[in-house]
Amino acid sequence: MTSGVGLIVVAAGSSQRMGGTDKVWADLGGEPVICHSLRRLAPIASTIAVIVHPDWLRHARGVLHNLVPNIRIRSGGAERRHSVARGIEALGDGVTAIAVHDAARPFVPAEILADGLFRLATADGAVPALPPPQTVKAVEGDRITRTLDRSSLRLAQTPQVFRAAALRNTYDNADLDISAATDDAALAEAAGLNITVYPGAEQNFKITTPYDLDVARALLAAGVIR
Repeated sequence: MTSGVGLIVVAAGSSQRMGGTDKVWADLGGEPVICHSLRRLAPIASTIAVIVHPDWLRHARGVLHNLVPNIRIRSGGAERRHSVARGIEALGDGVTAIAVHDAARPFVPAEILADGLFRLATADGAVPALPPPQTVKAVEGDRITRTLDRSSLRLAQTPQVFRAAALRNTYDNADLDISAATDDAALAEAAGLNITVYPGAEQNFKITTPYDLDVARALLAAGVIR
């Protein structure tokens, strides 16, 4: 456990692309998807806030309350940024660094969180990412307008790690337009913070569709990921 590290695990989405299944509560190797990332990251965090969809709050408390130490379970808001804000509040003032992780990334290596925390020595925030493996096209409708230079592109992952004061100030900034932000790094960028990028991991993929869940189950069953 690393003193002063708060972990927010966001699990409050609607899972619209999962065909009616809430991905974070789907079975993966005999337990819900969310349990995997909690077990992997909990040893590094001193306090954990899990933010779930309101419909799953009672279930989450029953499943998770004894899974890892120092866990606080709260219901999420209408959008992701509202859920993260509730996570920041649940962590309280006793943390100096905050990591925000998507519960739908069950196979996150703990080393990614440790590496991100190390990089806070010289930055306000740190984001694990991978270069896109395929050619990326910019389009307008169904017309290709240009081919993007992959050397300057990265696919962002989580946990995204921030100095706690910097992340709190970002969420408290009433003048900041955060309506279009899809992750916390985007908010931090809009606030002018110094955000660095570092290598993520291929196994740290996000379960978004039923196909992704099938892949995760197959990898686990085959012993490719432990």
